[in-house]
Amino acid sequence: MAGLFSIPADRAFAPALARHLLAEFGQEPAGLSRVTVLLPTRRAILALRQAFLDAARPKALLLPAMAALGDAGEDEADAFEAIPMAAAALSDEPPAVGELERHTLLTRLVYEWLSQEAPLAAPPPLEQAALLAGALARLIDRVETAGLDFAALEALTPEDRNLARHWEDSLAFLKIVTEAWPAVLEERGLQGAANRRRRLMLGLAERWGASPPSRPVIAAGSTGSIPATRSLLGVIAGLPEGRVILPGLDLSAGEEEWEAVASDPTHPQFGMAELLEAMKAGRDQVREIEGDAGPPPRQRLISLAMRPPQVSEAWAEQAEPMGPRATDGIVRIDCEHPGEEATVIALILRETLEHEARTAALVTPDRALARRVVSLLGRWGIEIDDSAGASLSATPVGAYLRLVAAAALQPDDPVALLSLLKHPLTRAGMGAAAFGEGVRALDLCLRKDVAGRSWRILQRLESPWARAVIERLGPLIALAGDKGGPVDALLQAHMEAAEALAEADDEPGSQRLWRGEDGEAAAAFVDELRLALSPLPDADMANYAGLFEALIGGRTVRTRRPAHPRLALWGPLEARLQAPDRVILAGLNEGTWPRDAAPDPWMSYPMQIDFGLPPPARAVGLMAHDFVQSFAAGEVFLTRARRVAGTPTQPSRFLERLRVAMDGRGIGLDREAAGLWLGRARALDGWQGPSKACPPPSPRPPVAARPRALSQSAVGQLMRDPYGFYARRILDLPKLDEVTRGPEARDRGEILHKVLARVLPELGRRPTDDEAAARLRHEAEAELAHLGDDGSIRTFWLRRFHRAIGWLVEHEAARPADWRWMALEETLEHPLDAGGLRFVLTATADRIDRHPIHGLAVIDYKTGTVPDKGKVASGLEPQLPIEALLLTEARPGGPPLFSLEYWKLSGGRVPGERTPVESADARVAEAREGLGRLLAWLADERTVFLSRVRPRDEDREGDFDHLARVGEWSPGDWEGAP
Repeated sequence: MAGLFSIPADRAFAPALARHLLAEFGQEPAGLSRVTVLLPTRRAILALRQAFLDAARPKALLLPAMAALGDAGEDEADAFEAIPMAAAALSDEPPAVGELERHTLLTRLVYEWLSQEAPLAAPPPLEQAALLAGALARLIDRVETAGLDFAALEALTPEDRNLARHWEDSLAFLKIVTEAWPAVLEERGLQGAANRRRRLMLGLAERWGASPPSRPVIAAGSTGSIPATRSLLGVIAGLPEGRVILPGLDLSAGEEEWEAVASDPTHPQFGMAELLEAMKAGRDQVREIEGDAGPPPRQRLISLAMRPPQVSEAWAEQAEPMGPRATDGIVRIDCEHPGEEATVIALILRETLEHEARTAALVTPDRALARRVVSLLGRWGIEIDDSAGASLSATPVGAYLRLVAAAALQPDDPVALLSLLKHPLTRAGMGAAAFGEGVRALDLCLRKDVAGRSWRILQRLESPWARAVIERLGPLIALAGDKGGPVDALLQAHMEAAEALAEADDEPGSQRLWRGEDGEAAAAFVDELRLALSPLPDADMANYAGLFEALIGGRTVRTRRPAHPRLALWGPLEARLQAPDRVILAGLNEGTWPRDAAPDPWMSYPMQIDFGLPPPARAVGLMAHDFVQSFAAGEVFLTRARRVAGTPTQPSRFLERLRVAMDGRGIGLDREAAGLWLGRARALDGWQGPSKACPPPSPRPPVAARPRALSQSAVGQLMRDPYGFYARRILDLPKLDEVTRGPEARDRGEILHKVLARVLPELGRRPTDDEAAARLRHEAEAELAHLGDDGSIRTFWLRRFHRAIGWLVEHEAARPADWRWMALEETLEHPLDAGGLRFVLTATADRIDRHPIHGLAVIDYKTGTVPDKGKVASGLEPQLPIEALLLTEARPGGPPLFSLEYWKLSGGRVPGERTPVESADARVAEAREGLGRLLAWLADERTVFLSRVRPRDEDREGDFDHLARVGEWSPGDWEGAP
C-alpha cells in the first residue's frame, strides 16, 4: 500500500502533520479545502487547526474538512457524521437511541425481570434496577463496538461446574439484551449508538471501496483499536488519494522483536501491529514523515524499556551506548501522598507561566488527582481546562437537587436537612443574612436532640423562617410518606420544591437554579429525563430518589469558561497528538496507570476472549502507547504518590520498566531537580521546623472579665485545662455536640439521675420493696421512650437500668434502718474570699443521707467509671470534697460529715457498687486549702490560661483543644510538656 505513513514519536504530531499537508496541498489557496482529515478525537482536531494557523501565519488559510473517528471507544461519531460523504453512508439507518432513554428503557426491562423472578417478594428497588441497567448498557456498547452477536453467548460454557451454574443464571438474565432489548429498539425504530457508529464506519468503507472519493482523504493519529475503524483505515490506505498516518510506529525494531510485539497486547505498538496485519501490509511499506535521522536517544531508551518479555534479555545483552542525553529533560518525583503530588504538579504548571509562550499539560487518568490540581491552581487565579469535565451530580446545582430529594426522603435526619438548608442555593424566599440566622438557630436546636426528630423540631420552632421552609419542602415530604405514584409526577414535585427553596427575596427560584453552566446542564438533563421516565413503573419517594441519584451521576458537564491558553489537563486519550513544551505524567502507580481491569459481572476473562471481546490487556497496550507518545515531549515530569489513603502503592509498570532499562545502561534521572520541586511543595504550606513552630496560646484576660461564680465542674476544668475554662467560662463559648449525636453514656446518667430525683421522694425515705423497684423501672422506661426510634439502645439500656435499680433496692434494704436520705439534687452555695475578691462556689449533690448518730453521707451516682482514688486524693477529682465543704460551711454547727461515697449504678456485670472516699475529713480540708490557692491564682492579673497543663494526668482531649490549636505546637509525645 502506497498510502501508509508514520510520524515518529519524538516529533510533535499535529505540527508535523500540518507541515506535511501544507507542503503537499497548500501550494494553492484552496488546495487544503479539498482535503478531508479524519482524527481520533475532537481535541486532536483543535490541535491540528491551531498547528495549521501557526504554520501558515501570517497568511490566511482555508482549512481542510476535519472530523473525529472516536478512536479507542470514545463516542465521537456524531462529528464524523457531519461530513456529507459519511452521512450518505447512513441515509437509511435508524437513528441512535439517546443515552438517558436507553438507561431508563433498560431499567424497566431489568425491573420487570426482577419482579418475575420473585413475584411474592416486595418490588425491587428502582435504583438497583438502574445500576444493573447501567452495567448492561456497558456490555451492549462493548458487544456492538466489537461487531459481535449476542446469540453466540449460548455457546459459551465454563469448564468449572460451579461457574457453569452461575452462567446459566447469567444467561437467563442476559435475555434482556438478547431478546427483550432488540424488540424494544425495533418497536421504537431505533438502534444502539455504538452499533450505528460501527455501521457508519463499515458502510463508508464499503462505499469508498466500491467508489473511491475524488477528494484526498487523510486518516491520521488513529491506531485502529476499534474493528470497524480498522476496516475503514484499510480502505483509506488503498484509495488513490488516501493516506493513513500512524502515530509513532517503531520502524527500528528488529523482526524478532516485532513478532513478539504482535503477540503482546500490552505493548504500545501492538495496536499498530494488529492494524498492519489487518491491512496485509508490512512495516517496509510505511514511510516516515520527518524521521530520516533515526530515533533519538530518548526514544531508543523508551523503546528498549517497553520490549516484550520474550526479547527483554536484550536489556542486558545489548550494550548500545545512549549517554546522559537519553534522560535529558526527564524528572521523576516520588511524593509521599496525593496531596503532595498535587502541590508539586500545581507548582510545575505555575512555574511554566514564568517563561514566555511556554506551554504545559497535566496528563493523568486519576480524576481525584486532577481535581486536586485544579483546586490548587485556584490560589493563583489560574483556570485550567479539564478535558474530562465534571459529573453533573458533583456540581453545585446537581448536588442541590440530590440534597432536596434526600431531605424529603429523610426529613428527620439532621445531616440531610442541614446539608440542604446550608447549601448556597437554598434561601426559601429570604435574604442571605436572614436565612443564615434561621439555619444557625435550627443547627443549635438539632445539636441538643438525640432522638432524630429534625423535621418535628423545625415544625415546633413556629417562626416565619421555619414556616417558609416548611411551606416549600413540606409537600415533597408529604409525597415521601405516600405509597407512591408516577415517577414523572415525583420528578415534577421534586423540581417544584427545588425551585421554591431556591427563591430569594429579590430573585425567583427558577432563575437562580437554572443559570450558569451547571444550571443549564441540569435543566437539559431534567427536560430529557421527563420524557425518558415514562416507561418506568410507579414508585415511592425512596425508589425515585435512588433512581435520580443513579441517573444524574452519569451526566457530564464541560465548562465553556475561557481557560488558560498555555496550560491544559488531559486524560491519556485526550493527550494524543498534542504537543505542549512540558508534560506531567501523573498518578503513575500500578492500578491507576495502567488502570486495573474492572471485573465483568457477566463473563470471566477467558469467556470474554472466547466470545470475541478484546482482552483486558488490550487497554494496557493503549495506555502504554499514550505513555510513550507523551514521553517524547521536550520536558517530562513523572510523578507518583508512595501512599494513597494511607496504603502503600506500587510504581507503574511503565516506570519500573524504564528504571530497569536505565540501570542496565548505567544512566539515571536528575534527583536534584526532583528534590528541588519537593522542597518547594513542602515549603509552600509546610511546617518550617521546631524553631519556627507557633507557641501555645497564652490568653491573659482582665480580672474584671473573670467569673466570680464557680460550679464544682468549673473548678475541675480550671485545674485540668485552664484554656478550656477561659473559652467556656470567660469567652462564654458553649461546647457544641455533633449534629449526628445519638444517645450517649451521659444521657444514660442523666436519665437515671432524673428518675431517682423524681421518684424517691414519692416512695418515702427507704425504697426497699418490689413495688418501689417496679415504680423506678416504669419511670426509666418512660424516660427511655424519649430517646427516639433506636430500639436496640432502649432495650440494652433498659436491661441495665433494671439491674441497677434491683441493686439499689437491695442495697437500701440491707443498710441500717437509721440511715435516711435527707436531700436529693440539693443545690449548695457558699462564698469564699481570695485575692481581695469574693467568689461564690456552687454545687449540686446527687444525694445527702443522714444518720442520727454518725452524721452526713454525701453520695454521688455514677453510671460509668468511678473516679480514680489517686485523682481524688490529689484534688484532680474535686467534686465530692467540694460538695461536702459547701454543705458543712453552709450549715455551721450542723451534723458532722461521716462519709463521701460513689454509688456505681452501671447495671453491668456488677450491677452496683458502693465506693467510699478514704479520709473524707482530710479530703475536705485539702479542698478548702486548695480552693483558696486556686481562687487566688484566678484573681491574679498575671495569670495566663494555658492549654494542656497536666497532659500526663489527662485521659481525654479537651473540649476546646481545636481552638487552642494543640496539634500545631504540642509535641507528639507529652514527655517534657510544660
